[in-house]
Amino acid sequence: MRLYERIVSGHQKGLLATLARATLAFLALLYIGAYYLRRLFYGLHIIRKRRLPVPVISVGNLTLGGTGKTPFVMMLANRLKEKGVKVAVLSRGYGGGTDGAANDETAMFAVEAPGVPLYVSPNRYKSGLKAVEEGAQVLILDDGFQHWRLKRDFDIVLVDAINPFGYGFIFPRGFLREPVSALRRADAIVLTHSDVPVPQMKKVMIEAIRRWAPKALFAEARHNPTKLVRIDKKEDERKPDFLKGKAVLGFCGLGNPLSFFVSLAQIGALIKAFFPLPDHFFYKARMIATLETLAKKFNCFCLVTTFKDAVKLAGFQFELPLFALGVELVLVQAEAELFDRIFGVIADMVYGVTFKEII
Repeated sequence: MRLYERIVSGHQKGLLATLARATLAFLALLYIGAYYLRRLFYGLHIIRKRRLPVPVISVGNLTLGGTGKTPFVMMLANRLKEKGVKVAVLSRGYGGGTDGAANDETAMFAVEAPGVPLYVSPNRYKSGLKAVEEGAQVLILDDGFQHWRLKRDFDIVLVDAINPFGYGFIFPRGFLREPVSALRRADAIVLTHSDVPVPQMKKVMIEAIRRWAPKALFAEARHNPTKLVRIDKKEDERKPDFLKGKAVLGFCGLGNPLSFFVSLAQIGALIKAFFPLPDHFFYKARMIATLETLAKKFNCFCLVTTFKDAVKLAGFQFELPLFALGVELVLVQAEAELFDRIFGVIADMVYGVTFKEII
């Protein structure tokens, strides 16, 4: 667990940690003040929302870090494509970068959702118009729940069962990007990693979610490890249980590194060491050497990372085997109901008919 997370979660003890939490709580007051002021501006139409000429489906979350948005967006895009819908994805890009800028997620998207155009731009209205001009019938807005500038037709919010409410505090005192009451805006809520918490804890989570969003469709999803690919030998693909009982060093640069740790545990790997790096971490030779040295020290059979990290590691040389673990997000509850609603919105707006009339 990183120092900042240890502080906001309360795991870090002592006077300095207490003072840090107090400071962060004060900053959170400023953050929430700006949040409500922004909402007021939109409510009074001082800042106007803009609408694109095709259905917009938003996939977002309430907290900082990863909840499974990228695999969910890829799954959704592939499903729409299979049904013959011309779909495109609008992404802000890491850090709100420049138009068309590539990053680790865009590289992974090209592999896992081939044939689905991905438009990267901080101005998603502009990139949405370009996508429509190039034939898109439906747009998926990646990380769009807080993107109020653009009107959406269906809001999907992902809540991670590993840390559903960001330690209960607004950023920077916690990981919440807005109050939990914002779940009322959601049309559907998907609890990811739903197989991780014990039943009683999961029950409490679901009750809290339903209390805040009683009208939203509720679904559950889990992250299933699907494949292992050796980075320096891409043709060497194996089943995830190949690492069962083997000593490994795991590392990743994710918003929620604990999700990858859970995936490694699911396949039965013997995790000798685990290194959570900053999200979108930029690897250098020195870091690679450090990881390999530690892996040898712990007598690890190999190093294991994510496909998101693997796209940035192809140019490095490794002495030990380096595997990327592929993970697929799978809906395990209310899948049919969720897609009925999504296709219902699309059918009504694109074709002017009900979903049942076109299936």
